[in-house]
Amino acid sequence: MKIGVQSAPVMDQLGVDQGFQLLKECGFSTVDYNIDHELPYGDIVNGRRTGIFYKSEREVIEYFTPIREAADRHGMGIHQVHAPFPCYVKDAAAQEDLMQALSMSIAAAHVLGAPHVIIHPAFLAYQEGLTPQQEWEMNKALYLGLAPALRKYKVTCCLENMFTAHRGHLLASVCGDPHEAVHYLDELNNLAQDKLYAFCLDTGHALLSALDAARYVRILGDRLEALHVHDNDGQHDQHLNPYMGILDWEPFCRALGDIGYKGVLSFETFNTLATFPQQLWGECLKLLSATGRLFAEWVNDARTNTP
Repeated sequence: MKIGVQSAPVMDQLGVDQGFQLLKECGFSTVDYNIDHELPYGDIVNGRRTGIFYKSEREVIEYFTPIREAADRHGMGIHQVHAPFPCYVKDAAAQEDLMQALSMSIAAAHVLGAPHVIIHPAFLAYQEGLTPQQEWEMNKALYLGLAPALRKYKVTCCLENMFTAHRGHLLASVCGDPHEAVHYLDELNNLAQDKLYAFCLDTGHALLSALDAARYVRILGDRLEALHVHDNDGQHDQHLNPYMGILDWEPFCRALGDIGYKGVLSFETFNTLATFPQQLWGECLKLLSATGRLFAEWVNDARTNTP
């Protein structure tokens, strides 16, 4: 089982060559590349249409090819990328432009050799009062609108479980419930008449939504093709290493084995590195990869013992 980690903040601070080298030395074989940093949240919500994803396909290819080449030089894979977010804005013209940017993020995934792109569901704040049907219609338009790019670049789009907040309380949002996630995936693939959509389970978001990550895994079954593995205190989206929060990890890992999960054990723990000085990043990353190897043992043990 491959052990992966997100590129940020390592690549942001060290550059791609030194970043890939450090991750390789620390025990990782593949990377979740943060292409979302090319189009930050603030730019999207404030209507700033700048950056590589608003340029041509040729320019996108030229921009991301050196990153793929750097990964190859260091014997590293890029198993998934995180698309920019949010993926929905109210202004129709801005949303049309954003869809083009998301299509170019799918092109970037192809250039990087990543078979999966993680694209957040569309959702608005709790106080907007949207019904589940209204949320489904928004997301149907979002994801089916990206189907041509997914087919062209031969990339699978992974939805992710989201959370929201209202009056000091954390609540599950779109795809926060595993049964809703199953409905979204099955309906989207049926409407597309193709296998274009799968799921990325975010363990931290599940914890914030008071959902059992192991149960979520079992309900998704083979629809689960990607992971964002991280921990928190149940109150804040902290993106910490396992055992720095409150999630019960062994049942989660054994659930992955029970369903025969074939994907990468991919960590999204960037705030752990942000806590430590850069001189200690190597030690932090070595601990994380060792944790991944323990988790892989549990996954493989459950897989071996599954009837």
